[in-house]
Amino acid sequence: MFYMLSTKLHAILFLSFFQTFEDIMKIHILFLSFPLIFDFTSPSTHIMVLLHGELTNFLNFTEKTVNWSSCVTNCHNKLDCIVAGFENGTCKLFEIGKLSTIKRLNSHYGKMVAVKTVTNLTSCDYSTNGNVLQGFINHDQPYNVTISQNTWIIQKPPKCPENFEMFHRLKGLWCIGVINKTLTSQEESSDFCKSEYNGVLNAFDNETERDFVFRRTNGSVSPLNEHGDAYWVNGVRKESCRNNDKIGSDCDGIKAFNITDPLITEVYNNWVEDQVIGTLDNCLVYRVAATQGKSTVAVPCDWVVAYAYRLKGFVCGTRPV
Repeated sequence: MFYMLSTKLHAILFLSFFQTFEDIMKIHILFLSFPLIFDFTSPSTHIMVLLHGELTNFLNFTEKTVNWSSCVTNCHNKLDCIVAGFENGTCKLFEIGKLSTIKRLNSHYGKMVAVKTVTNLTSCDYSTNGNVLQGFINHDQPYNVTISQNTWIIQKPPKCPENFEMFHRLKGLWCIGVINKTLTSQEESSDFCKSEYNGVLNAFDNETERDFVFRRTNGSVSPLNEHGDAYWVNGVRKESCRNNDKIGSDCDGIKAFNITDPLITEVYNNWVEDQVIGTLDNCLVYRVAATQGKSTVAVPCDWVVAYAYRLKGFVCGTRPV
């Protein structure tokens, strides 16, 4: 079984295999000997989950000669530390990517581990197997700790390509980047996004994503360019909606387009009132003006040189790795 301790200010968990009354008394003595573990305060939202165990599958680490209480406190207060290990009076602090596995042990081995997390366990028994604790190095760098009966597995935080930004969609994490590449058609832009970033042209899942693209692009719009700039986004008109007379409910607005963005939940678009339904206007661009995001409009897919506004590049989306 497991045992859990907490205080008014922090939910700090101590997990262990208790087989005898003597084991329980060891925990009581540890609590009395190291009160700082349970009493320290910090503005951080992280807590430290404590367990008997040893560190396996690790690279380099920072070593300190401190007691167990200070070892835990050091890791808690250090931004990039996610795990502290303690054995024979030696404290080892690990950063993300430097450690992947923790092996759980019985208490009599005398080896201790503290894992930084923002997740509170509601119970501490064998039913925790398969549960996942989560932590954050920065707001955009989460990591997971998967619990099993004998091991805890730490997964390296997913990262976006350089100059991309991570978004938390309902279907999963998604990276979005604006690629400045002129004189490229929709197909060429799509191919470049796939070959360079293993991605697809991005569709806007919400207004936050659209505003991000606007902030990344509006500064380069010339004030003399009344109509603004344009960037390819996801969407190719369905064959069944390519005739001028196909204006039924199945071909209204965004419904007329196939969207291949894999994590899209509900396509967010704002359409101009005089949106053209013509047979040549089968691909989508997002127009950006100097002062505000303009709209999503359909243009010819082989459109390279824009007349009303400048075609500047495309918006690429991909999964973090």
